[in-house]
Amino acid sequence: MSTFTFSTLCESFENISKLKEKSKKTEELSKMLNSYRKFNNSLYSLLRLLLPKLERERGPHGLQHKSLRVLYTRIFCLSKESLTSRSQANYRANECGEDFADRVYQLIRSQLQNKESLLPIEEINTFLDNISSKNASNEKKDSIFLAIAKKMSAFEFKWLTRIILKDLRLGIGQNKILKAIHPKAEELFNLTSDLREICNKLQNVDKIEKPGIKIFYHIKPMLLERCRIEDVGKLFQDQSTKYILQVKYDGERSQIHIKDGRFKYFTRNSYDITNNALYGESINSDGFLTKNICRLIKNNCKSLILDGEIMGWHKAKKVFGSKGMSFDVKKLTSNSALQPCFVAYDLIMYNDELLLNLPYNKRLERLQNLFQDEEGIMIKAKSTVVCESAQVVDFFNECLDKKEEGIVLKKYNSLYRPNCREGGECYKIKAEFSDDLIQDTDLIILGGYYGNGRDAGLLRSFLMGVQSTGNQSKKFQSVVSVSSGLNKEQLLALQKKFELKGQKNCPDSIVGPKNNLPDIWIKPEESVILQVRASEIIRSNFYPTGYTLRFPRVESVRHDKPWHDACSYTEFLSYIKDTGIVQKLTKRHATIPNTENIKPKKIPKSVTLKSFTSKKIEERFLGVHSSDVVRISRCLKGKEICVLNGDEELSKNDIEKLLISHAAKIVQNPGPKTYCVIIGNAEKVKVKNAMMDKNQDFVGINWLKRTTDIKNWPLKQDFYPWELLASRSSTTNSLLNNFDKFQDSYVEDVDEFTLSRILKQISINTEEFTTQDFKFVEEALFSGPSPFSIFRGFVGYFHNPEDRQKYSFRFLSGNVQVNVNEHVTHIFLEENNQSIIQQYHNEFPDTIMIESKYIEECFKKRALLTCDDYIIKAN
Repeated sequence: MSTFTFSTLCESFENISKLKEKSKKTEELSKMLNSYRKFNNSLYSLLRLLLPKLERERGPHGLQHKSLRVLYTRIFCLSKESLTSRSQANYRANECGEDFADRVYQLIRSQLQNKESLLPIEEINTFLDNISSKNASNEKKDSIFLAIAKKMSAFEFKWLTRIILKDLRLGIGQNKILKAIHPKAEELFNLTSDLREICNKLQNVDKIEKPGIKIFYHIKPMLLERCRIEDVGKLFQDQSTKYILQVKYDGERSQIHIKDGRFKYFTRNSYDITNNALYGESINSDGFLTKNICRLIKNNCKSLILDGEIMGWHKAKKVFGSKGMSFDVKKLTSNSALQPCFVAYDLIMYNDELLLNLPYNKRLERLQNLFQDEEGIMIKAKSTVVCESAQVVDFFNECLDKKEEGIVLKKYNSLYRPNCREGGECYKIKAEFSDDLIQDTDLIILGGYYGNGRDAGLLRSFLMGVQSTGNQSKKFQSVVSVSSGLNKEQLLALQKKFELKGQKNCPDSIVGPKNNLPDIWIKPEESVILQVRASEIIRSNFYPTGYTLRFPRVESVRHDKPWHDACSYTEFLSYIKDTGIVQKLTKRHATIPNTENIKPKKIPKSVTLKSFTSKKIEERFLGVHSSDVVRISRCLKGKEICVLNGDEELSKNDIEKLLISHAAKIVQNPGPKTYCVIIGNAEKVKVKNAMMDKNQDFVGINWLKRTTDIKNWPLKQDFYPWELLASRSSTTNSLLNNFDKFQDSYVEDVDEFTLSRILKQISINTEEFTTQDFKFVEEALFSGPSPFSIFRGFVGYFHNPEDRQKYSFRFLSGNVQVNVNEHVTHIFLEENNQSIIQQYHNEFPDTIMIESKYIEECFKKRALLTCDDYIIKAN
């Protein structure tokens, strides 16, 4: 058995994490690896714990911070609050650099043994295998956690927790760890993505075979370098240069490995999804995709490795779905609306021949002859050879019109380089890479999230929001969280600004997301606006706006804008151009470089321009120009509407913009064709005089909010009686046919809000409704005395304000008084204290004094019992 125990490993981890210099960390790591090699031929057991994010043999264990908190609270009998302090609210590292595992260590160190254990590393791996197995069968993991905890110290359990969370916080990246194992370890991992295979290759350190690709081992894919459409011209400076142009597909980057009828499907991060539903290892399995691909591939194909994208194909609509549509292509089932479809755009191996050093155009030629395309199953990416930038710009604009993610440009003769991004001569071009093509949004910071690892204790990402309505609104709704785009200096500046202003509880002015709440909340009036760029706006039930941004990135910190100048909810929704789930945020087409700034035509000297002067009209009388407003729906099309004034939440200008965005026609004076007049403040004298016009319908802003709510766009926009401030006779008569005198609709269902409003309309004078009236109604309902109102008519005073029987008394319709007075019929006491009894008797001789136990007995029987045995008399 190995003498390199788990305790030894934990001590090495602790030492590495405390060192500041990278070189010393690497030195300590090498020392640990050499020590382990003295007792073990293979590093595999160690690497599974040292690089838990790269471990692929065991399945997922289904444990993250939240689920571990619940499990640890249960097995260690901790209080529910102990693992949810302010800085741990979302289970990240706190301001002091402590993380969830540190917190656990502090809480359980008195429960576990103090001495170091002799647990071998193999036993820890067995434990991790077991919790993965329990997760797969959906069984509880308490017993195996308790068993391992009894064998180790709290210090070891801390490091076990970090291994489970796959975040060791050593301050050293996976590439440096792989290089510390062996100079060729990183290259091996790029070609196999398999820790066991690396260890097998490195078993003899002195004689390492030349790394090579093997079938059924995931290859780190070749990556694409970012390129702006404006810079495309630089790629064609040599007239002989050729590129291959393709659409950039919005799917799951994947590989298919096939040999002798056996299939393997790998994701970009080297996860094997072969056994997931709709995939399958062979034609004999139940996998939909494997069975269909088998019949499409040419018979002379014995083995291959395909690089491409797994897309979701909508079975009914016959179109590709986008990842922004909230589905996971890896987890589709036969009942899903979509099915997986593989889009192939590169061939890495064919009939055991590696094609990495073959030019891309030659690899494409072999790919073209490999299989027959079939819609919804497997197709080849359409490829076009281009030799000038104008062709690229035209294709890019076509893709914008079709709402594609972007385009891909690959050098005609480029080679396949695994895990290479820079210098591979393969580019991805998206609209969001360019400053002038995407609609940026000014969002306000509403909260912050602490980072992990080296960013522990620092705000690393932010919850962003929009103003709910109107100008300088004090209500804000969250729309997205953003973590990229800010440099270290900007992050530190924001950290300093918010370190004393952050608060634990969500301010009343903010509506947050449904979950993943920020570690700290920021009041809007103390916050900062960020200019955020994203590729798309997509539907989301996670945020209160119903939409969120996809791939958001901070472009700049807007210190020049006050907090109340953040994007409004209405402006945010104006980005939605149709009913699609995914909306592109592009503003215009790209143009060929150097032709964007066209000089204006010169006016001939022979033409003279007549000038004239006019009196300037005040801005407030001009109204809103419809050309300045983006149309977002047609729900008010054809309706002429006049706005008299606004309120504190929505100004007259805001209301008119909102109406125009929904296709309404604005007039400044109502006429015979006016649909309605909107009033924000009905107390103005001018408004009161206007409402005397019996030929118009006057409505409040609540009608506008209801009709412009996205869920009501398809509905008929009639008035409700409570929305009208005054109305024409035809509208009044129509409402009388649809609503009763309490404003209860004859045809529409009643919900909680509607019922509450109706009950307010029903004005019952409770002073005139006597106790006897209540008893009469209750006897009619229950065919006798009500078991829930047996103390009806009793007025009670409790000598002990903390007497629990008071609540039962009130529940059964008794009237509780806080002071003794002439209205009290019963004084309830818990004990027979004659001095107190005598005092009450002298002051209120006709009031009954009784043991409060009487209430308990009546409550048990649900009946009014005789009180003779419970009455207390003064001596």
